[in-house]
Amino acid sequence: MTRAALPLFLAALLGTGCYRSYDIVQEEAPIPSTPWNLKALNSPFDDRNAAAPPELQVRTQILFSTARASQGAELDLAAGQIYVDFGQWNAEYYQSEHLVSGSLVAQAINRPGSNERGPRILDPQREGHANLYLFASDRAGSYDVYALHGPPPLAEDTRRYGRQSPWPEPEAPAPIPGLDDPERYEAYPSPLGNDRLLYASDRGGQGLDIYEARLEVPGRLQAGVGGHRRVDALCSDADDSFPYVNGDVIVFASDRPGGHGGYDLYRATWDGEGWSEPENLGPEVNSAHDERRPVYVRAPEFQNDLLLFSSDRPGGLGGFDLYAVGVPRPADDAATTERSLEHDVGAGSE
Repeated sequence: MTRAALPLFLAALLGTGCYRSYDIVQEEAPIPSTPWNLKALNSPFDDRNAAAPPELQVRTQILFSTARASQGAELDLAAGQIYVDFGQWNAEYYQSEHLVSGSLVAQAINRPGSNERGPRILDPQREGHANLYLFASDRAGSYDVYALHGPPPLAEDTRRYGRQSPWPEPEAPAPIPGLDDPERYEAYPSPLGNDRLLYASDRGGQGLDIYEARLEVPGRLQAGVGGHRRVDALCSDADDSFPYVNGDVIVFASDRPGGHGGYDLYRATWDGEGWSEPENLGPEVNSAHDERRPVYVRAPEFQNDLLLFSSDRPGGLGGFDLYAVGVPRPADDAATTERSLEHDVGAGSE
C-alpha cells in the first residue's frame, strides 16, 4: 500500500461491517498551511537539509543532516520516517515522525571529521539497489558532490522479508567528476530531467548562485558533468542556494531584497525551455529568521503539496530545526504533475 491509500483502505474496511460504519465527511484533506516543527526528528543542535521521495507516501523515508551525534561539532546524515494519515470522518490531516539510529546508508556516507549535507534520494541506476544517493561533503577540503547506491534510508541491515533477495551493502561514496573542484563550493545537487543537474556554487566569485551542468552521459550521473553555467533566471545579486527540483518545480532559498528577513523560500516552474519568475512563498511559510533547504513533495491525494524545510525561528529545539507545511500547487500543476519525474536521471541504467 503506497502514499495516502491507507485512508481509503480504512474506509473500505469500515464499510464491510468489520468496524462501525461512518459518513465520509471529505474525500481529500488540505495539508495544514501553518508550519509545524517535526519535533521527533529535531534536537538541541542543528537539524537541517532533508531529502524525501518525490511523492508523499503513507510512510515516507527521509535523510537529513544533524549535528546531534557530535554535539554541534559537525553535520552527519541521519534517517527518519514521516507517517501520514487522513481521517475522512473528520477531515483532519495527521502526521507523525520518528528517528532511526542505525541507517546503513547514513553510516556509509558519514565520515568523522567532515560535514555531510544536502542529501538527495533518487531512483536506482543499478539493479538490486533501492536508491541512488547524492550528497555534499567537505572531506576533501571544500564541499564536493558525492554519489553511492544503497538500500532504503531506514534499512538497518540488508535483510528483506518474504522471498526477495537481500539488499546489497551500500557502496563506498565516490565524487562526481565535474563537481569535485578542490577550490570551489559545490553542494545541493538536484537533477532536472535525465541530462541536467542543478546545484549551488560560489564558482562565480560573487557569493552563492544556482548553476546548471550537463550530464556527460544522459541518465548516468556518476559518469560526470560539464558545461557549467549560472542560471540567471533563478539568481539575484544576493545569495541564492539550496536548490531542490521535483519534476518541473524548483524550490530554493535566497536572502535577496524583498523577503521577510534572512533567507526566504522561493519557487519557480520549468516550461521545457526556461524558468518562471521566482515567487516568494509568503509570510505563511517564511519568517524574519532564516528558512533554508526547502524540499518539495507532491501530495496528489491531498488538496495541496507538502514542503519540508529548516529554520532557526524561535520556538524550536535549538539551532536549525526541521519543519513541514502545506503549500498551494503551482498554477500549471496539472501539466507539471503529468511530466514530473518521468524522465528523471534516476531512471537510467549503468
